[in-house]
Amino acid sequence: MITDWSGIAYEYAYTTCKPVLFIDTPMKIMNPEYKKIGIEPLNIWMRYEIGRVLKLDEIDKTADTAAKMLAASDTYKDSIDRFVKEYVYNLGSSASVGAKYIIQEIQKAIKRHKEQE
Repeated sequence: MITDWSGIAYEYAYTTCKPVLFIDTPMKIMNPEYKKIGIEPLNIWMRYEIGRVLKLDEIDKTADTAAKMLAASDTYKDSIDRFVKEYVYNLGSSASVGAKYIIQEIQKAIKRHKEQE
């Protein structure tokens, strides 16, 4: 996959364990003061974990870079697997986990409501 800052890149990498080639276009910044927080946003540093980043003046290297990435697909697969294990929670069971959480919160709210009566 070749993309810019699209979030679909992460879903693609997680589900296929294949690398993504990012073209480093200007980032759409929703919070211009994000640097004050002191934490590099996930969508910036994660690009280097799941693929390669080409600057706009390196566009002519796209085919060569993509070929090298495909040749090193096992290395990227290992990197993506490690990333998913560390940062993606409840993989394959998120619906069940989410449903249980919602039910527990509803039950707590009902209990609090009854105690107030």
